[in-house]
Amino acid sequence: ASVLDRLNSCLESEGRLVISERQSSFEPLEPHSNFRVFLSMDPQNGEISRAMRNRSVEMFVTSNQQWNKNPADVAAVISSSSKCVPLKVSESLCLLPVEKQLHFSILLNELSVEEACRAFGLPYVADAYDNSQAGIFPPFGKEVNTEV
Repeated sequence: ASVLDRLNSCLESEGRLVISERQSSFEPLEPHSNFRVFLSMDPQNGEISRAMRNRSVEMFVTSNQQWNKNPADVAAVISSSSKCVPLKVSESLCLLPVEKQLHFSILLNELSVEEACRAFGLPYVADAYDNSQAGIFPPFGKEVNTEV
């Protein structure tokens, strides 16, 4: 909680952070112009302070809205920008636990989608790219407004 309280001052306009534990310097640290804070909370582990919540946008995600349940989101998370994950593969991945989906993602760094499917025992149909079963390409930064 004390870490969040210190970060809270950075979220004010012209906010700065003073780290009193620094040996001889009490010089305030200025945040980068693109400084952002992403908070995640599980009510079982405690609440975020009202002051911090007032400076943020709250979103609630139900279990059926999680990224690992949506084939398009799974494809976006697990694939590199140069690989297309067939819809059928993404649908099969949605049935796996999140950890397995992320392991699949790591395999894609070194293997083709077909080889990764074989390693996981997932079905892969080479001609799954007909008009009704188009592959899913991950979004580029420009498409999700994260371009640097």
